[in-house]
Amino acid sequence: MRVHRVHSSDKATGKAHSPWFFSSAPGRFNLNSPRGTLNCAEKAECAVREALGKALMGAVGTTDLPRSQVNGLHLSEFEAPALVLADFTNPKAVSFGVVPGDLAAPRKSYKKTRAWAEAMADAGHDGIINISRFAGPRKCIFMFGAAGQHALGSVLSTIKLEDYIKSQMRWVIIHDTPHSSSLTIV
Repeated sequence: MRVHRVHSSDKATGKAHSPWFFSSAPGRFNLNSPRGTLNCAEKAECAVREALGKALMGAVGTTDLPRSQVNGLHLSEFEAPALVLADFTNPKAVSFGVVPGDLAAPRKSYKKTRAWAEAMADAGHDGIINISRFAGPRKCIFMFGAAGQHALGSVLSTIKLEDYIKSQMRWVIIHDTPHSSSLTIV
């Protein structure tokens, strides 16, 4: 299965880090350490929308995006191994206590969704497939694994996020943040 992920780069060299990083930091479906979760998407634009979230929501027409939001970020396409995924998009998921609104709504705490992820991992699933919060009906894949960086497949391509947005999401205009020296007070 080919998937896409936005990820960071080394601040000193600018070289892209591997997209294969499983996080145990507080996140929607992140497992507790020593396990972790890798958040990716079935389509490139979906991965970008998930990464930039609210910055791209609700815009009509052209959207201005500060360059600082994309600096040091890359978009990779990579090959994921065969996975046994808990399908949270299946209408039967609600009979297991999965509440679709809890998956998409902004949350102060991810305690409930993280508990679901822990239960799915403990039941032998390799991850969760779910509708994207920001690019529905596209889907996101949350792969489970040991926390940290380790490759489970090959990276097929990596591009600077700014370059992808300029070529594929032309309605998003990336701009430099004005410096105080360029402002004129009248």
